Amino acid sequence: MASSPRAADASDRTPSPADAEIVPIAGITLVAAWRRRMDLPHARAMGEYVDDLPPITLAADLRLVDGEHRLHAHRAAGRESIRAVLLDASLDDVELMALAIEANVRHGRPTSTGERTGKAIDLLACGWNGSDAELARRCGIARA
Repeated sequence: MASSPRAADASDRTPSPADAEIVPIAGITLVAAWRRRMDLPHARAMGEYVDDLPPITLAADLRLVDGEHRLHAHRAAGRESIRAVLLDASLDDVELMALAIEANVRHGRPTSTGERTGKAIDLLACGWNGSDAELARRCGIARA
């Protein structure tokens, strides 16, 4: 596995929501290691306003990086496609996982310190080679 790029490098290759395209939902893959708890009632409630939701974020191979609740909301609303931002194909699995965690820390459903610490441990186990400070920032935990 390639080494994880610096955060600035990854953000330079992360498209904006304006770059979203329409993607068939059937082709999207969920990655267990990147997932959080699914709040199905919340996702179903979001189904009432799917047209107003921001795009989800996908790896170049259509693995879901951010937007699981939005994806489930589209499914609940009977949609067959969804707006998605596709990330640069050069991002490795460690960086994609870090982006998934960071996105959920910034705007996802609230998580406990223990859950965020667990995600930091998961990143380390997957080969994170960035600084401790960057790991703590991206996982939303205090640096020890």
